[in-house]
Amino acid sequence: MSNNRLKKESEGSTETKPNEEEIKESKSGVIIKYSMTIATMTLFGLTVAFSGNLFTQVALKDIFRILCDAFMLPGVLAICAGFLVMIANTGFFSGVKYLGKSFLGVFIPGVRLKQKRYKEFKEKEEQKAKIKNYGFLFLSGGVFFVIGLVFLVLFYV
Repeated sequence: MSNNRLKKESEGSTETKPNEEEIKESKSGVIIKYSMTIATMTLFGLTVAFSGNLFTQVALKDIFRILCDAFMLPGVLAICAGFLVMIANTGFFSGVKYLGKSFLGVFIPGVRLKQKRYKEFKEKEEQKAKIKNYGFLFLSGGVFFVIGLVFLVLFYV
């Protein structure tokens, strides 16, 4: 096995498999992303539920309406955040960013742009790394959205 690896390295093709630490880091990163997103969405949902006085309601229709809102709103916001990240990866907001930095540079001397032209700014922005692995926003938002749809159906039935 080591002979094959040495042969591949001498040929120039270095295929390295991720070791156990990298796998654990990636798994823990995924767990952290999902848990933080779900915790934030749950907190937002609880805020909506408390503002609708969920625990003082007696009628079943009112409870379903409040639960529908408590699950739908965070779900829709997470899905919209995922779309915003997707759009930002295309460079759609770079013009707004350039204008914002230019505007701040007029009033705050320490924030002045280093490059003067938009073309240079755009080239520099395109060289930056894109945001990856944001599918968790769609997945967790979709789950909350579907639960909200269930409560919506229960409200109308």
